[in-house]
Amino acid sequence: MSTESGLQGILRTLGLAKRAGKLICGVPLVCDSLRKKDKPVLTVLAGKASDNSQKRISDKCAYYDVKLLVLPCSPEELGHAVGSSGSVAALALIDAGLASLVRSQFEKSIEP
Repeated sequence: MSTESGLQGILRTLGLAKRAGKLICGVPLVCDSLRKKDKPVLTVLAGKASDNSQKRISDKCAYYDVKLLVLPCSPEELGHAVGSSGSVAALALIDAGLASLVRSQFEKSIEP
């Protein structure tokens, strides 16, 4: 499977998660959710996000032991996928089933 079609599948799944209310959008809200007792299952970061956003999210995910996926896309593409008019550098999935689906799509999209 090519990386582009894999990325599109992941973005579609993230859009579905947003419509289902199982997604937290934006770096500040994702950071806040990582500190709570009911942590997200999976965090997704736009690979072309700013260095500050990347560091903030990756450090928080490492500290709170939450899986982080870095997608090869821009914050604008990620925002568009979840129906935001602006850019979204980070997302957090709070549903285990959707997180598992995104993780498997991500693993399949990586070329061996």
